[in-house]
Amino acid sequence: MNKILSQTPHSTVKKGIYQSKEAVYKIFNSTDDYKCESNIIKQLSHPKILSPLAYIDCESTIVYEYIESITPAPQLAERVLAQLIETLSYIHSRGIIHRDVKPSNILIDRHGSVKLIDFGSATFVTNVQEYSGTIHYSSPEMLFNCPYSCKTDVWSLALVYIEFKAAKQTPPAVSKMEVISHIFKEFGYPEKNDWPQYFNSSIGQRLSRPHDVPDACDQTTKKFILRMCPEIDTKLLTLLTMMLRLNPDKRISSLECKNIIKAHDLSAPLPDAGSPEAVREPR
Repeated sequence: MNKILSQTPHSTVKKGIYQSKEAVYKIFNSTDDYKCESNIIKQLSHPKILSPLAYIDCESTIVYEYIESITPAPQLAERVLAQLIETLSYIHSRGIIHRDVKPSNILIDRHGSVKLIDFGSATFVTNVQEYSGTIHYSSPEMLFNCPYSCKTDVWSLALVYIEFKAAKQTPPAVSKMEVISHIFKEFGYPEKNDWPQYFNSSIGQRLSRPHDVPDACDQTTKKFILRMCPEIDTKLLTLLTMMLRLNPDKRISSLECKNIIKAHDLSAPLPDAGSPEAVREPR
């Protein structure tokens, strides 16, 4: 092992060789973090989730297959969305929340097939307690310290789709308050009876409504989506609008998303591997 691919306060990811093949070694800084992620991964078996090649208990390390990931061209965004919705629906059915759905945790090969990775922030629904994840993809309820559920992943996935479709990378946020301000600006400010949990939260009690922000409603959300993705299909626009509702109680679930995708055949046909419309560049 020599090349460091990524590093966080909890782990270091290195590229290496395992049984004569390129592999990724995720080396945890603590035994507890290793056990937590291992326990989550062992509950899951799905073709769109990257499965470990080995667990090295004595070194608190998980070994995975190495996959060269590309950034999908906008024409492939629907295909990626459909695969990830199906994957999240499976994860949620197992009582698990990923809590860190973002582009860097989605591997996409040159055939357009996805693998969801990094369950370091994942937790069981019964163990939901604190904030976790990457702030600029975090759901409102997570940012506002409100109760959250599997629907937090649905919000994050909608933002990821828009980023892929618009071919514009979301700039890193400096703070939670910066992201909260952006949410109010783009998605509007809720009425008290539309989301009472927000107004009962510590942040909701502390903040007053910002000036010049619209009311939170589906129409406000649609304007944001259309500005980012002006050529989006009408049915997909409706689906994304339901995925991006501020109040998680009114937001669509991953299973409902899956059923809509299937009923309306919203996933785009898969381009030939390596064609210009299939890939943009490695990442």
